[in-house]
Amino acid sequence: MRGVLRIAHRWSGLALAPLLLFQAGTGLLWSNQEALTPIFHPEARVVAGTAHAPLDDLLSAIALRYPDGKLDRIAIPADDRLALIARVITATDAVDIVLIDPSSARILSSGPVWTYPEQLAEHLHGSLLLGRAGHWILLCEGVVLVFMSAAGLCLWWPGRERLSGAFALHISGPRRRLLRDLHVVPGALAAGFFIVTGLSGALMAVEPLTAALVSRLAPVAAEVEPVFPVAPAGPNAVTAQDALATLQARFPAAHLAKVRVTGAGERMLVAVFDDVRSPNPGSYDMAGLDRRTGVTTVFVDAARRPAGDAAIAWLAPIHAGEVYGPLRSAVAIMIGGALILVAQMGVSNWLARPRRPARRKPLQ
Repeated sequence: MRGVLRIAHRWSGLALAPLLLFQAGTGLLWSNQEALTPIFHPEARVVAGTAHAPLDDLLSAIALRYPDGKLDRIAIPADDRLALIARVITATDAVDIVLIDPSSARILSSGPVWTYPEQLAEHLHGSLLLGRAGHWILLCEGVVLVFMSAAGLCLWWPGRERLSGAFALHISGPRRRLLRDLHVVPGALAAGFFIVTGLSGALMAVEPLTAALVSRLAPVAAEVEPVFPVAPAGPNAVTAQDALATLQARFPAAHLAKVRVTGAGERMLVAVFDDVRSPNPGSYDMAGLDRRTGVTTVFVDAARRPAGDAAIAWLAPIHAGEVYGPLRSAVAIMIGGALILVAQMGVSNWLARPRRPARRKPLQ
């Protein structure tokens, strides 16, 4: 059985190594977005503590820069020393990133998403830019990563008597022994993190299927869709800033994280709030206001989520490392770095294995 497990572990790792390296790299960029943004784009640094310009001015500045584009969202960083980050769908269905000074509504920079690596990483990590097919690939990757981590632990386990020496790196020994140690020791130390990360990522990749499975054990609410009743022709009756103020009053204890617009003429303003009252660090509230009719729709209320939805809501902060609190960045770097090292050393160890000489065919 150990031989079968070793073969399955080896060939699964070799087949998955490029994807693991890719996901580890994009995950590191994604989990450290706010720290990396001012490094990649120094213009993103703004004066902290200044009052924000009205939301209508921000929307107008984006519309002026992209008259044929569609605003997807405006993200408000937790660090008020950073610019707002807008995501725009251009006329050619490409994604552009826009950095905006929140106090003056001045556009600091804009361009295709690939010129903003920390933003591109989020797109790549979540779906590989392959849509639904990418989600199924990530499901398979997560399942295989869980299997490889569990199998690797079983193959590594030296027994209680030799456990103290099982974490040693034989630096002065043969090169192949060192390659093996650099694959086995970090893999054993990080296997638990790999299992948690792989499982949570797999369940997130196919969230509708996950919700269907969870609903058999605990209630899961149906998704709320925006409704646009017929309204008299003309401009929106409520300004974007007034709509935002109304939504903020609905969740006064929450922190504004994102703003979206939907419907013809930016009819509905949708706000996403980080729910700081919840023990779940990824908990959020989301509500929208129809600027034509003034009607508010609550899409997600963290305080009233059914048990099934509350359980599913833990997947994202577990996968993204938010559950580690102030240690999130350090833990993410540790997990990502360990995965890169283990994948690289696994391939290197396989390439360095001794080759059996080919058998010569007997002369006829």
